[in-house]
Amino acid sequence: MLKHTCKPQQYDFWTKLFHWLMACIIIYTMLAGFSLHIIKEDTPLWHFISQLNISLAFVSSLIFIPRWIWSFFRTEPQQVSLPTIQKSVANMVHSLMYFLMFFVYITGFFMLTKPVTLFAKIQYTNPFIEHNNICELFFLLHRFSCYLLFFMVIIHILAVVKHQYINQNKILNKMLF
Repeated sequence: MLKHTCKPQQYDFWTKLFHWLMACIIIYTMLAGFSLHIIKEDTPLWHFISQLNISLAFVSSLIFIPRWIWSFFRTEPQQVSLPTIQKSVANMVHSLMYFLMFFVYITGFFMLTKPVTLFAKIQYTNPFIEHNNICELFFLLHRFSCYLLFFMVIIHILAVVKHQYINQNKILNKMLF
């Protein structure tokens, strides 16, 4: 007797939850991080955005770990028929986005030159705080990796728009609740 395995049409609840939580936090922290360069430093608004940005990045880094682990165990939904090269590029972009998220978190926490309070409760002090040159290097790496991640997020969004509205293969429906 043949065994019939039917793949789901959508991603599971946890994959969607991890995806949309991370998407919201990443988009906010990118916009907030970029805005900190145009807001006058050491103003109440600058401090509020900076503290919220660091706090959300901390939460996002905690969500990142189970999300990444879950990506190895989840059941993939039925795939859209794509040329092999497009599948390879999509896999590469997703892998690069995971790497960049991780790299942005690490460099962000190691670039800090002052102790910070996360959510007005948790104290964090960069272990390299006494080494200004190392903090400056992490700042440059953080900034560059944020630009790359921003670029990759734009590519990701454009690919979804292309597949959803031009190819009309309803790829976005797989990730919607």
